Amino acid sequence: LFNGMTGCPSSVKFTVRCSYVAIYLEKIVDLLEPNANKTLSVYEDLKGVQIDGASEACCFNETDVIALIHRGKACQSVISTQMNISTNRVHSIFIIKVEQCNTKTGETKIAQLYLADLAGSEMNTKSKGQTMPETKIINKSLSALGNVIKAVTEGNVQAPYRESKLTCALKDAFGGNCKTTLIINASPSSYNISDTTNAIRLGQRARRVINMPRVNREANIEDYKKWLMMTEIKLGELVSFVKEFASDFTKEVEEKAKQIEGFSSLKSLSSPLWSSILTIAEEEEKYSNPCRRALSMGDIDELNKRGPKWRALSIELAKRIPSERLANVIQARNRAETLLSDIQTEVLVLRRQNELLVQDKRKKEQDLVLAKHEAKLLTLQKSEVEHELDLSNRRQREAVVFLRYLRKICWRLQKEVTTDRVVEITEVTACISG
Repeated sequence: LFNGMTGCPSSVKFTVRCSYVAIYLEKIVDLLEPNANKTLSVYEDLKGVQIDGASEACCFNETDVIALIHRGKACQSVISTQMNISTNRVHSIFIIKVEQCNTKTGETKIAQLYLADLAGSEMNTKSKGQTMPETKIINKSLSALGNVIKAVTEGNVQAPYRESKLTCALKDAFGGNCKTTLIINASPSSYNISDTTNAIRLGQRARRVINMPRVNREANIEDYKKWLMMTEIKLGELVSFVKEFASDFTKEVEEKAKQIEGFSSLKSLSSPLWSSILTIAEEEEKYSNPCRRALSMGDIDELNKRGPKWRALSIELAKRIPSERLANVIQARNRAETLLSDIQTEVLVLRRQNELLVQDKRKKEQDLVLAKHEAKLLTLQKSEVEHELDLSNRRQREAVVFLRYLRKICWRLQKEVTTDRVVEITEVTACISG
């Protein structure tokens, strides 16, 4: 991309802006400004599908783009950790907007590159902390994508793009003004044969989608003048053709009426129709013929004279046609649907947080009950130990008393033995002396 920009002439200026968003539970999160408290929504204008509120960072080379990708990945990991979710349950979209402006001609071209990393299906997995409503919403976007691809391949005019914010954001990728490359990831394991088969079928259906890419060009004033001139010339030719055809047909009907009896009924049916057509052609000729003649002849001065009246007539016609009002109503309805979806997502997130808090409270209550039970056991063990200690102390005191008594007895016996020996020695000595 940047190498192609370098090879362009100096009169062509480029502006590259990048955005990085994530979609989880039908809620769009800005990964470049995750702490910003703002609501992102998807809408469509003349430039294509846009994400309202997403921050855009200007990039001057490929290093800036890669740095933004790493920054968004890091923010996505932090958000996933805080919300206790896995990164494979989050859709992420990296958007590169390129605006090319030719300073000589004033022509502007706008292009957008979407790099979308879709979340995996949660049909057969049992993620920790995941509830059934979350699983339904996660799979809703993937099923909506499949429904859109099916509707586009079958040629349905109204494809269900608004079933999910993912399909709204990727509307141009399937049947729109875009060139799309879809990469299907499949597992070689027999355990995932069902998911692999579904992924391959999705890829086969997506191959049948036909896009109509065109250049998003903002024309200058001269291009609009040429386009208006050619349109007016073609309109004048069509009006002249209708008038000539109506005149010839009326003449032929009159001739047939003279030749064939009973043809007056057909004439009566045809005459009001062609009278209405001629009236419309004459009215259109009266209002637009001066400007058309000036455009076809290239008389700009005459066009400038007739211009104010032409513009006034166009304004009056625009007032009578409530297209802008209808567009505003449709836009308001889309905003209301987006707001309702955001509120439902917020309610689901709050409900999920409440469930986590209730689970945490129950866990703490169970831990408290276990702690109280353990405290009671420790108290009983302490009482038993104290009782055994008292018994040991009592036995020790009894043993000390017994030892003292035994010692006294030993002293008495020893004294008696000593006295007896002295008497015996005295008697023996007396016998020897005699």
